[in-house]
Amino acid sequence: MDAALFTICSRNYLGQARTLMQSVRAHEPDAKRYIVVVDRKSELPPLDTDLAEIVWAEELPIADFERKAFIFDVLELNTNVKPSAFLQLLKSHERCIYMDPDTVLYDSLAPVWAGLDSANVVLTPHTIVPRDGLDCPWEQDLLRYGGYNLGFAAVRRSDESVRMLRWWEDRCLSRGFHAPTEGFFVDQKFMDLASMFFDGVQPVRHSGLNVAYWNLHERTVRFDGNRYFVGDQPLIFCHFSGFVFEPTAEERDLITKYPCDQTLASRPELRGLCDDYRQRLKDNDHAKLKKIPYSFARFDNGRDIPKVVRRLVALGTLQADSAALFCSDSDFYRRLDHLRLLPRPHAGGGGAARVVKARQEVQARFAEGLMRRLMLVIGVSRYERILRLLERLASPFNQSFLVPDAERKPTP
Repeated sequence: MDAALFTICSRNYLGQARTLMQSVRAHEPDAKRYIVVVDRKSELPPLDTDLAEIVWAEELPIADFERKAFIFDVLELNTNVKPSAFLQLLKSHERCIYMDPDTVLYDSLAPVWAGLDSANVVLTPHTIVPRDGLDCPWEQDLLRYGGYNLGFAAVRRSDESVRMLRWWEDRCLSRGFHAPTEGFFVDQKFMDLASMFFDGVQPVRHSGLNVAYWNLHERTVRFDGNRYFVGDQPLIFCHFSGFVFEPTAEERDLITKYPCDQTLASRPELRGLCDDYRQRLKDNDHAKLKKIPYSFARFDNGRDIPKVVRRLVALGTLQADSAALFCSDSDFYRRLDHLRLLPRPHAGGGGAARVVKARQEVQARFAEGLMRRLMLVIGVSRYERILRLLERLASPFNQSFLVPDAERKPTP
């Protein structure tokens, strides 16, 4: 079987990518392994000689890659090059599987390979059993972020699958934003439509595939001998989404940094799995590698690129030659400075994620207090009208008013 398995990451996720590829080498040794790196091409930390082949995202056949690297942030670009990578690798391989870098393989992917015997595309739903009530994760989250988790996807080369991938690629590279309130969630949400438009898009409902915090309510993991099982089926791979690598005392029982009603205190059988993953990351220098800065996060003088600027360029409100987008010695940069759309130098550091989150909680409580006082002063009817206006103005897609009409250059 001519098969490949790949992941996509920026340099700061290479510790996780190494961990994944080591597990793939152990359980799928016949599959060719690739790591697609989304960063400016540069020297990388050394990998095991046979671990994986490196493919640079900027070398994929993506038109105007420099512009894509500017309009999308790190999460968006890492996810949106996925269909392009599939198209490239399927030129050399009949079957190809993608897995997120924060996944680990514990057994053979036999059910997936078997699924590709008849399907063009195999996907894993977030959950496979309806859940009572509105606990986390609940159906509103699935409606917002998509029914399938695209931390995994498998594709067999065929005319239909190539047609699907080209459709997906076009959507990702033009509208693959992280904007759930606008109906977009990077590459993932589009796949809810794929089975409507293309033949052979098949979900696989195997409880050992893509085990993660969003489906732990329906899956019980146990260790028996030298293998993990989910119920009576082998655990094939686990998705450590939001994994807390260096937990504080208060975080020691967290399964994920994201909202979840499952914890290691309530699910102690998962502690060994999490401890093992943490040790694998330590062995692969994750603590050091995660500090590597993302190349496309800043202009060439080190100043952060605000998301609002990325959106204004994506919408065409601000225009510049692709070669000038990251350049601080350009008319485009000087226009941003004139419009006061540049942050202060080093303003985007922010500190540790937990410190930033705590600060945001304080700011949110302060803002809530102000809004309550406003409602009491103006009345609930006027308050609701203000909320509708704020909802519109809060979207990064509705910020064109920041650029005066005289400053906008018409599309040539």
